[in-house]
Amino acid sequence: MKLTVDEIRARVMIVERERQGWKSLAQVWEKMWGLDAGFKQDWRDAVEKEGREQVTLPDPLNIVNLGKRLISSNPRIDVPPRDVDDQAQRTADKLKGFLTAMWQRVNWQQGRIVLDDAIWFSLVRGRVCAEVKWVKEDLPKLIQKRNFPILIRTLDPFDVGIKRGPMYVEYAFHKYRTDRADARQRYPRLSIWKQANNDDIQTEDTQVTITDFWWTNPTTGRVWNSILVDEEFAKKPVETDYPYVPIIEVYGDSAPTKDKTYEGLSILHGLEELWPYKCRLASNLGTAVLWAVWPFIAVQNENGQIVDDVQVRPGATVPVPAGTRFDTIKAGVDLNVLQAMLGQIDAGVQQTAFPNVMYGDSGNMNAGYGINLLSDAAKGRIKSFLEYLELFVTHINELVLALIDEFAGKDEIGLWGRQEGTERLYRLTIKAEDIDGYYENQVKLRPQLPQDDLQVQTLGVRLADGKYISRQTLREKYLSVAMPEDEQDRIFAEMAFENPDIMKNVTILRLMDLFPNGQWRDLVKGTPLEQVAEQLIKPPTPPPPPMIPDMGMMGPPPMGPGGPPPDMMGPPGGAPIQPPGMAGPMGGGIPPEMQGQLTPEAMGLPPGMPPELFAQMMGQPLPPGEELAALAGGGAPPGVM
Repeated sequence: MKLTVDEIRARVMIVERERQGWKSLAQVWEKMWGLDAGFKQDWRDAVEKEGREQVTLPDPLNIVNLGKRLISSNPRIDVPPRDVDDQAQRTADKLKGFLTAMWQRVNWQQGRIVLDDAIWFSLVRGRVCAEVKWVKEDLPKLIQKRNFPILIRTLDPFDVGIKRGPMYVEYAFHKYRTDRADARQRYPRLSIWKQANNDDIQTEDTQVTITDFWWTNPTTGRVWNSILVDEEFAKKPVETDYPYVPIIEVYGDSAPTKDKTYEGLSILHGLEELWPYKCRLASNLGTAVLWAVWPFIAVQNENGQIVDDVQVRPGATVPVPAGTRFDTIKAGVDLNVLQAMLGQIDAGVQQTAFPNVMYGDSGNMNAGYGINLLSDAAKGRIKSFLEYLELFVTHINELVLALIDEFAGKDEIGLWGRQEGTERLYRLTIKAEDIDGYYENQVKLRPQLPQDDLQVQTLGVRLADGKYISRQTLREKYLSVAMPEDEQDRIFAEMAFENPDIMKNVTILRLMDLFPNGQWRDLVKGTPLEQVAEQLIKPPTPPPPPMIPDMGMMGPPPMGPGGPPPDMMGPPGGAPIQPPGMAGPMGGGIPPEMQGQLTPEAMGLPPGMPPELFAQMMGQPLPPGEELAALAGGGAPPGVM
């Protein structure tokens, strides 16, 4: 499904028109975060020229910073197994470890905490956008060996547009401005560069517009891509192997209205008028304090003499002419009214964002459960942002697995990671066959809220001791710290070490590792561990050679693929059935003086019977190799006389 330049530009304009209302609001939110309260005058000029204070309160900045601290930037990723067998569980654990390490590697590669940037966009702009692309072939050859082959970066929501259908993303684009020099270096064969050479106005620092446009073919579902530089194709429409459109967008606070303006809202929405008024009110209060503390002083002389400028200093005496009088003009400002009004506005700010207790100010609250209640309220305030960010990370993980499955081929992709809870480093590699079209994952961003956990943890311990809940539930639900995934195995190991016998073996094995050159023997010599060590390192007893049952006068059973005849075999696990009259081995019932005089013919056996087998029947054991050779009918093995 090829699109022309005009068709692509028309789709871009439609989305930009729908997003214009939100973009206007987002610009106001960002100014608030930048502490632009709308004052037209510098505060120094206001104080010095007009005697008026100008106060800018840091509420928007504090709200955003607190929101960033409340949302963890280390995602907790789970991959459900594809099946219920052990192999599926091991593969799921492998993918889980890979995705966890991937976010750590991406942060290092980008030089930024990518998810922290996404949290900022969510809280301030009300929208989060990211780009996920396979870039291995686009990197220099030396860097291909070192860098992660997938690019994951956040995009400015102002530069992104997405059109979603009821079931999938129909098209998306990343549109941005850059210098002509940068664009020419990337796309040197465009005709617009030739036109610029004949135009004196166009210079290398003149900016051009680049539009990276992706769309889904509604018939085949294949993803197409093209790149525009101004109004010319830098990359003509081409069908790609991407399984999904590689541009992702989620929201902050969201409202399901037809107006795209409120589709994604900032946490600062609602303070557009309240916060500037609070700043003006604080400025009035500061001005009132300024005039109340430093009142205006009028100096006059009844005799008409000139009074020099009087500088009042603590402990100083300044002589003035006779008849000089000082009048103090003090403004009658009702500070209580201003403070009460400021308290009302501050309460509105807290209700819109976070209570002051979340900043460490407990006020009159002393009970721990009160702090927990306010923490739960703060958790509810960031609930929408948290859930959308979890969806954001889930989409990125899914697209990463899909790109590896599609483009990696037989190559292995290895990563280092640090395990949460233990802080241990691990390394693992995955291949496309480990994924095999399975991209499912779930993400949790644990809110980091201040709480008084002592009472909750005490209750959990009592429930576990009373056998109302398991200790595993206690660790998962009642403890606020991250626990290692193998915590249950560690507990079992510690319980095993409490056994004195097992601990002795562990001590011997540990000494062998620490002193491998035999020095450990000197350490345990003369101690109770010496006997334990002898038993531990004693070589195992080899199993006895297989015994060939004595078949008596009937001779050996026919040895074929199916073994002896069924009627010659006894019950399962028992001895073979002997012919009638044969109670045991032949040698056991023959007098010693007759044993050397018996021949196979005298015993009624076939004349061609191997002598080794006849000797065994007479009670003379043979080596196992000769036994098997005799039973097989081949006589003694080669080299045996």
